[in-house]
Amino acid sequence: MASAFEGGIPIDASRIMGFEKEADSELFLVPDTSTMSLLPWRPAHGRVVRFFCDIRRSDGTGFDIDCRGILKKSG
Repeated sequence: MASAFEGGIPIDASRIMGFEKEADSELFLVPDTSTMSLLPWRPAHGRVVRFFCDIRRSDGTGFDIDCRGILKKSG
């Protein structure tokens, strides 16, 4: 679990509609802990949180068509 927050969670972008043409199809979902919140409708045992992720390339640079990245740049 800690590795997901440090290095991201690998995804194969070639499997996602709209990303199929990516030459470097290995991308990473990098959790943004500032968006983390506890889901209140879940029981106390086995609690669940949700958070948003940034999409990054394997070299750590942002993915050009990551919606969150585009919004961050505009604001």
